[in-house]
Amino acid sequence: MTDTTRSSGARPPAGEGQIGGMIALLSDANEEIVARCREALIGAGDGARPMLLAALAGASGDVHRLLRRILAEIDGPFVEREVLLMLRGEPDLERGSILLGRLVDGGPAPSGVTAALDAMAVRVDELLDGQRDSEAVLRALRRVLVDEHGLQGVPFQHARLADALLHGVTSHRRGMPLPLCIAWVLVGRRLGVPIVGVGMPGHMLVRYDLPDGLLVLDPFHSGQTSDEDFWKQFLEMQGFPSSDLTALDASDAEMLVRTLRNLLNLAAREHETALGERCHRILRAYSEREG
Repeated sequence: MTDTTRSSGARPPAGEGQIGGMIALLSDANEEIVARCREALIGAGDGARPMLLAALAGASGDVHRLLRRILAEIDGPFVEREVLLMLRGEPDLERGSILLGRLVDGGPAPSGVTAALDAMAVRVDELLDGQRDSEAVLRALRRVLVDEHGLQGVPFQHARLADALLHGVTSHRRGMPLPLCIAWVLVGRRLGVPIVGVGMPGHMLVRYDLPDGLLVLDPFHSGQTSDEDFWKQFLEMQGFPSSDLTALDASDAEMLVRTLRNLLNLAAREHETALGERCHRILRAYSEREG
């Protein structure tokens, strides 16, 4: 995405002095003043972007988070279009997850997501030291992702928007079941380890193929493992016919669409109307194309 693809919109551009004044007021104790400045900065669009990025570099705490949300709103229409084009073309789990992160968290290009996943994979590979038997791989994955990086689950009722995103997992080391599973899948891909997302009813898991069967892992619960029979019984208890778990494999597109649905639900709870509308438009356009 380049600046040449943008349009300035119908509003007259705000001057640098006005933009600087509004940015300074984002730390005001009066919530109404902050809200008005936020809306005005979003309305200024690309005209405010350079000064917002400059302010972001020196901001912290609530102001830092607010600046990133404003930048996400400014970039929103362009990111929305890129997400939909990617889903309709060749869905890619890592690129798509990073794009979805930009719907929520604006600012500089989020190269930190890829760097964090790379670092996890390198560390796992160091621990394996050439070993590739399933027990050694699982031990190394748990040690790096759970023990060393401390990735932990957050239930929906306590989740923030970032907890629905891979970006939140790599930045804050916590997340809902789906982004935690995405992190495991993407680290596994870097290592050539056959880890695949499994879309269970109301939950997300991953499976690890073994020479003589498969194991199901729950990244939300520190990579806890169980065998295929346990989950077949679980499905039967939920009213789903028992079947081969591989029938529940989640494609890259399915995991990205599921992420959008999680964001849509959280946006409604957090009264993030613009974000919710973007997620809804992407989901509707994608479902119409698929239908």
